[in-house]
Amino acid sequence: MAELKQQHFDSGEYWIKRHEEFDRSHQATGLLGSSERSNTVLYDLRRQALMEAIGSVDLSGRRVLDAGCGLGDFSRFYKERGALVSGCDISDLAAEKCQQAGLGTFRAGRLKDIPTLFPGQTFDIVHCFDVLYHIVDDEEWRETLDAFEQVSGPETVWYIIELARAKGSSVHVKVRGTRTYGQELAKRGRFIARDRRIHWLLSVFPRLHALNPRLSYAFERLTKWSPTAKAPRGALWTIKRGQA
Repeated sequence: MAELKQQHFDSGEYWIKRHEEFDRSHQATGLLGSSERSNTVLYDLRRQALMEAIGSVDLSGRRVLDAGCGLGDFSRFYKERGALVSGCDISDLAAEKCQQAGLGTFRAGRLKDIPTLFPGQTFDIVHCFDVLYHIVDDEEWRETLDAFEQVSGPETVWYIIELARAKGSSVHVKVRGTRTYGQELAKRGRFIARDRRIHWLLSVFPRLHALNPRLSYAFERLTKWSPTAKAPRGALWTIKRGQA
């Protein structure tokens, strides 16, 4: 029955309605049903992980594509560090809000249409957080990876947050996992250069995170220590050209 629902799921309609219902709230883009306080902590942990992944790289003048820009949290992150930001979202409202906020150049549309939305452009960084597992149609998902590659150069780095392993299911979530991604990326001459798990407490003790989200800051250090590092299913992947 779940498979039947996914076949008829319209991601565009779903996200447009969600942005309209939760305008200016992280429930539009974050963990649905979670408090704004909880989502704020989760976004902060993502920012910390991204800063680790970027390291000492100077973002000044770098061309960044925020694929699935949402409320613009990470478009703002890059712009504040001197990057030239372009972004897109399936929600007209999301793209419009980011454009009005002066965060860069934004378009509304599906990620698979990025080469058409930004014709003739290539980017130094492709940023896509918590979006690809919401593309439940496999063909569209592969077309999206192709679109990323079309707007990438040899040195372009992708920063993607994905679900590395399955746990439960949802009509708007399809988990493909590290192995499937590795196979598809290899076809495009890319590989996962770094796998940094995120949201340790949310993954392992979700009720504890819900009761006191700020505890997640302390528990997040467990993502760096073996054998606890791979416990979370959320992962920030640094994807580069080459072979694993």
